[in-house]
Amino acid sequence: MKPTLVVSLVEFFSLFPGKPWLVPLLALLLGGALSTSAQATQFASGSYTGNGADNRAITGGVGFQPDVVIIKSNTAQLAVMRTSTMVGDASKELCAATAFQTNRIQSLDPGGFTVGTNAQVNSSGVTYYWVAFRDDGMGQTSDCLLCGQWSG
Repeated sequence: MKPTLVVSLVEFFSLFPGKPWLVPLLALLLGGALSTSAQATQFASGSYTGNGADNRAITGGVGFQPDVVIIKSNTAQLAVMRTSTMVGDASKELCAATAFQTNRIQSLDPGGFTVGTNAQVNSSGVTYYWVAFRDDGMGQTSDCLLCGQWSG
């Protein structure tokens, strides 16, 4: 029997406002890349050092086109996330009641993701920690990750 983990990431991160250690701790606890079969939900984590360059591709360690990416710096900046259902250059700050933001996680790409120049994702010399998830495409509510959207 496969273990089932059902977590609303937005709700989870809202429990820990202003905790810059949360994303690397989650990545450490979950142990990096995780994959069981071609139809399994995939997970990867890693870090990079910001360089301030626009349209910077982050590909090292991802290995798949993610459906969800969360990035948190080792500074007081809020974490940001992007899902495959967000269109254009849109990301959402976690733990904040804000509209979608631009110039953060700009796209989810085959093999990784692209970041902009905003300090939440790419200031020169700052360490950033990321986690990436891929939906297994099975459309079930257990043993998988589901990405969707709603109006409300």
